[in-house]
Amino acid sequence: MNEEVMELKVKSNRINLGVSIIGLILVIVGAMLPPIITQKVFFVSGAVCLLIASCVDRAEFFAFLNAIVLLGTVIAFFHVSVTFKLVLLGIAGVIALGYLFKREYIKTIIDILGCVGLLLLAFGYAVSNPFVYLFGGFFLTIYSYTAYKNGVRIGLIFAILNAIFTVMALIGILRLFG
Repeated sequence: MNEEVMELKVKSNRINLGVSIIGLILVIVGAMLPPIITQKVFFVSGAVCLLIASCVDRAEFFAFLNAIVLLGTVIAFFHVSVTFKLVLLGIAGVIALGYLFKREYIKTIIDILGCVGLLLLAFGYAVSNPFVYLFGGFFLTIYSYTAYKNGVRIGLIFAILNAIFTVMALIGILRLFG
């Protein structure tokens, strides 16, 4: 019986890794598309995959991160004011941080960087500013990679994804001045 349970766990981990990779690919493809409805569909689909994978892995920080990404992407389908976006995404960020503090997840400077990155991402979705995305993505890349090195498997997927978006934000900034 114990061997069967281990085999089931291995299969579950492989399936979850597959879902994570599909989410990663969907978000990357979405990032390469022009900002039209198709891009948003790719982002939503990728965020859902990554949210599911984060929940299955019990990676609560990444689940909250994806919930904010999903909320920001869904909001983009509607024409709402920046103020509305700031309030809604700000509330989501505060709820996420409140939960993480309550569960005592924030213990190190890297955890603080991750939380700052999460808030900057929420703020970035509201104002669409490449400088905000650059710093938020950079902090989240550091947090994600550190989480991966500390045994959170899905952290590697998020490290890759955040590194890509950090570089994209940097390219956007360079284009502003180029």
